[in-house]
Amino acid sequence: MTATFQLRARGPYSLAESAGFSFIDRETGPRAPELRIAFCSDTTFEPTALHLTQQTPNGGVEVHGDPAARGQLERILGLDVDATGFTEVGDRDPVVAALQAAAPGLRPPVLPSAYEAAAWCILAARRTGTQARTMRRRLAEQAGTVLNVAGEPVVCLPPPADLLTAAPVPGLDDVRLQRLRGVARAALDGRLDTAELRAMDPAQARAHVEELAGIGPFSSAIIVGRGLGHTDVLFGPITELNQRAGALYQLGHDASPQELANIAKAWSPWRSWVQVYFRAVTDRLPPRHRLLGEHTSQDERKPPTQPSALAGRVTRQTVVRPD
Repeated sequence: MTATFQLRARGPYSLAESAGFSFIDRETGPRAPELRIAFCSDTTFEPTALHLTQQTPNGGVEVHGDPAARGQLERILGLDVDATGFTEVGDRDPVVAALQAAAPGLRPPVLPSAYEAAAWCILAARRTGTQARTMRRRLAEQAGTVLNVAGEPVVCLPPPADLLTAAPVPGLDDVRLQRLRGVARAALDGRLDTAELRAMDPAQARAHVEELAGIGPFSSAIIVGRGLGHTDVLFGPITELNQRAGALYQLGHDASPQELANIAKAWSPWRSWVQVYFRAVTDRLPPRHRLLGEHTSQDERKPPTQPSALAGRVTRQTVVRPD
C-alpha cells in the first residue's frame, strides 16, 4: 500500500545529511534535500521503496511509500531515538563539538537490517564502497530489484531467497558468492533477525554473527554497530577509528583500544554516532583539525560525479511518487 505519512524528529535532524552514505543510493549532487531509498522489509524481505522530503530543519519528514515500513525507516535514519541530548556530548568534548558544527543535524543512518548489513560486509570486504555498490547493483539487476522511486531507479539488495540462488555477476568471485548465499540462508533460517540481535548484549550479538563464513571481528562490529541501530557501542577493532582518534586528540600516535575507550567515556550514550562522525565529517573540519594523508578517507560520503548508471534500466516497477 502506498500512502503519505510524516516522521517527526526529537532533536535536530537533517535529511540531507543522511543522503550521502555509501550504502544509500542517492541523487546526483552532495547532500540532496530529498532521499530515495529501497530496502528489504524486516519481516517479509519484500523489497520496499520510499521517497522522503524534509519539510522543516528540525522535524517534519514527509514520506511517500508503504506505512508498514515506518518503524524500520525510523531506525535506519536514527529517528527512533530522542537525540536532544546528543549536543551535550559536544559540551563535554571540543573535538565532538567541532564535528557537530561541521555537520549540523547529522544522525548517522544505519544499514536497513542485520541481513543487509551482513551482505554489505561480504560485498565490501577488501573492496571500496564503489566496488561494493557495483556488485550489489549487478545482483539487483539480475534479480529485478532495481526499483522505480519517484521516477528514479534505486537499487534494493535482492531478498534472501533470490540471493540464495543468485548466479555469478562480474566482480563477484566464487568465494564471495558462496558467503553471500550463506548470509541468505542464515536470514531465511531466522539467524539474522534484526530485532532479536538488537535485544542481545552487543558482544553476544557479535559472537552470533561471527558464526557466519566471512564475518570476522571487523564485519561483526559493522553489523552490530551500523546495522542494528545501537547508539552507544564502540565498533572496534577498526584501525581507522584508532588512527583518527589519535590524530584528532593529538596523541602523537594511533589511539590504543584502551585509550579510545577512555576518550569515548565522554561520548556516552552516543558512542556509535561519534565514531561515524569521525569517518564521515572529518574532511569538513577546519585545517587545524583535519586529518592528513592515509588517515583521510572520503569513500563513505563521496558524492557521485556522474548521473546514475542505472538510468533507463529499471527492472521492477515499484513506483513511489508524491500524490
